Amino acid sequence: TYDSATKTVNELHRHALVYAKKNGSFYKVSALTSNAIPTSTQLSSITSAEIICSTSVGAIDFADPDNSQIVYRTPGANALCNDSDDRYKMVRLNMGAADAPVSAKQPIGTAFHNWATTAVAGVDPGAISGWLVNDAGTLQRCDPNFANCGANLMTNIKSASLLIIAGSNRWLLEIDHAVYVYDDASSVAPKKIFTILDKKNLATGRVTGTVNDGSNFYFVTSEEPTVVHKAPVDGSLGATSFGVASSKPILGFTLSANTLLYWTENGITRVDKNSGGASTIVTGNFAAVAAVNSNHIYYSYNSNNAIPIAGMIDDDNVNNKTETIGANWLGIVYDTSWNLTDGFAGLPQTLIRAEGYSVGNGFAGATLHSITALNRTDAGILGTLPAGFSSIYCSSLGPDALCTGTSSTNQIDLFYLNATSPDSLLRITNTPAQSEAVVY
Repeated sequence: TYDSATKTVNELHRHALVYAKKNGSFYKVSALTSNAIPTSTQLSSITSAEIICSTSVGAIDFADPDNSQIVYRTPGANALCNDSDDRYKMVRLNMGAADAPVSAKQPIGTAFHNWATTAVAGVDPGAISGWLVNDAGTLQRCDPNFANCGANLMTNIKSASLLIIAGSNRWLLEIDHAVYVYDDASSVAPKKIFTILDKKNLATGRVTGTVNDGSNFYFVTSEEPTVVHKAPVDGSLGATSFGVASSKPILGFTLSANTLLYWTENGITRVDKNSGGASTIVTGNFAAVAAVNSNHIYYSYNSNNAIPIAGMIDDDNVNNKTETIGANWLGIVYDTSWNLTDGFAGLPQTLIRAEGYSVGNGFAGATLHSITALNRTDAGILGTLPAGFSSIYCSSLGPDALCTGTSSTNQIDLFYLNATSPDSLLRITNTPAQSEAVVY
């Protein structure tokens, strides 16, 4: 359910699964629990799914999930993928076997939405309102059917990609050798806020990490891997370096309420967003922040003798630190309510911590603990990882999770657990001759 007043979506769950069959057609299966016996139906009249070039781009319609869209890429007349001859098509979840795919253009990221409290140009609140596209080197903003693209926003571009969304319709883009802010509500050309040092390499991918807090974008580039840059999400100012430059390349970063946290090969550093003051809060190899909820930071690193350690620390009281030796964070369960003004993401509600690492066996036989993200409490043991399975990873909307376990022989199987229910870990498959894959 979408609330246009607060711009939040609640009770978010998987609506359908879409897959391709060897006959070249798309099929969909409803994921609604009201359908006791799931059955598949053909999705559009496509007959060439077996030659799709790349992973599809999806866009959720929050006004009507059955209007959600999938954009896919096919080879053109030369039968080769990933060149200027490629073609793009779009299908909606509500299409039947007689409905032809819609001709599309190369999308940049996902779709735009109407975040107003009323219908705009016939588009309901929460519904898909259009797409940003790269049409043969021209940047355009098209309607939901990839038509009525209006005036060209930019021309002669080589490549473009979406980095992150903030403030509903404010997008951070990497176009050729520069970083831009685009505001869909204004319908004007993107504003350049930063020029990447390597002007000869026009391919995107030079920005290696991005986060936002609704007010500012923060990003790192491959040309300056030790510096975090900051710019307001409205594009009113150019990007400037933020905080103290790292002595080592930044491998990742995230935000808490008041600080920016970044990690390098040496540990995790905390930078105050107001004062810019920096301090090291974790020292260790392969350090990284797993999740942040409210004031609580969850992280991991390896000791000098390569033993994994999972830790918890409070953002406003770094002395309140708890670490578990021989443990690691191997799963996150996210909230089913999202505030869409801050981008398409929910807060972590539960973290799954594996305890019982041994050299040579990994986490085989380890216990899986459910940690409540909001208050750092251990809610109980979910189960024990079977012998031979060195790791498991879970990611889910809501407490029910399908997890992927990997054995020492690279056998991959599926597990189920409910992150709020002790002893709920259940092995679903046991297929030594093949590997299972979770479809998200």
